[in-house]
Amino acid sequence: MSSSPRSDIMWTMTPRMVSMKKIARRLGVTPSVFAEKRAELEAAGFPKPEPILQTYLLEAVDRWIDRRTGYVKPAGPGEGYQRPGDRRRANSKPRMESRRSVTIKNALTASGERRRRR
Repeated sequence: MSSSPRSDIMWTMTPRMVSMKKIARRLGVTPSVFAEKRAELEAAGFPKPEPILQTYLLEAVDRWIDRRTGYVKPAGPGEGYQRPGDRRRANSKPRMESRRSVTIKNALTASGERRRRR
């Protein structure tokens, strides 16, 4: 008996496009409440569903939520979308070098200068 080779790698795929029911859950409301408020949400800039499948791009919904709540500032012209963790890193101050690393760098620089002077 021959069997086909089986892959040991399991792939988990997160869908990018999701149903209205899942979007309602993402917003913390029931599908019926979402359906009632959909026109009002879209008037406020909520992403519209993809016309053929009637599914929503999850990332667009998340960006809309972030903008509405002020969690992340909207991206300016020429800038990409910043996720909350990226914002913290982008605005953080440069790390200070430890005293030990500065001392070692100074010693190496000084020894290099001494060698060149000879």
